[in-house]
Amino acid sequence: MTIQNHQTKAEQKLAQLYLDNLDDFEDFTSDEDKAKHLALLNIKRQAKDLSETAFLGSKIQDGSLRVKGLLYDRSKEEFKEISL
Repeated sequence: MTIQNHQTKAEQKLAQLYLDNLDDFEDFTSDEDKAKHLALLNIKRQAKDLSETAFLGSKIQDGSLRVKGLLYDRSKEEFKEISL
């Protein structure tokens, strides 16, 4: 199943990411937890996309470029590093 009703490419990617991982979201009861999980999945998707590009991917693989994922926690007003 694909999503086409969303206007922006970013919305389409997030909607598709949600559908591709729908079973994971059944474990969460609050919208906040679901949004956090979707954000984490999106960070990991973006890191994977970067690693698959010709120029950046080779730099990531040989260790000359390090990719970090950061998730902002509004309640603590701080970023949390996400392991990739």
